[in-house]
Parts: sequence; C-alpha cells; structure tokens
Amino acid sequence: MYQLNRGAIFVKRKQAFVDWVNKTTVADNGEELSLEAANSEPGVYMIPPFEGEKEFKDLLPQALDCIWEAELSGWNHETSLWPKDQSSKMFYQWFSLVVSGVVYDLLEDPLEKEEV
Repeated sequence: MYQLNRGAIFVKRKQAFVDWVNKTTVADNGEELSLEAANSEPGVYMIPPFEGEKEFKDLLPQALDCIWEAELSGWNHETSLWPKDQSSKMFYQWFSLVVSGVVYDLLEDPLEKEEV
C-alpha cells in the first residue's frame, strides 16, 4: 500500500442537479434519472495535498470550477444547456462534498493518466 501525494473530493449529487439532468437530457430508456441512480457512482476528484483548512480553502475555488465542468459534461455535453449561474452558492445547492486529505493506493501497478 502506498500513500499518494494527493487529497480527494467525493461529490454527491443533490436533487437540484438531478432535476437539471431530467430537464435537459432524455435517457436512452426514456425514464427519468433518480437521485439514487445519480449517486450510484459518486464523482471522485484528486486534488493537491493540503494541510489544514486554510490550504484547502485556497485550492477550493479552482477545484469547484473543474468539478462543475466535469459533472455537467458527464451528463450533458451541450454547454448552452448548462446553468448560467455556476457560483459556489449554486454549487452547494446541487452537490455536497466529502473531503479527504489522504489517498492510499492499494495496487502495485503504476498509476496511469489519460487526458479527458
């Protein structure tokens, strides 16, 4: 086991986000997305390591911008349908976060990166 030089943010989607998905996207099966289904695989985002609340608060604005884009594009690529208000206040109406300052790698294989 290895400790990585990263922290992580786990993103749980709220009902406001699910409502947006259902309003702007038609599922292949024609059914609406449920909150439970939206959170069956929470978003996980690795962030720089940080020590203490101040360091975390300093890196959070840039992280939220990236998470907004990833979460929205993961469900709808049509940027014209994305909410105009992507403020941090709106973010917390759509998502909740769980933050970890420590990430462990349980595998021996080297990490691989792929640009998205």
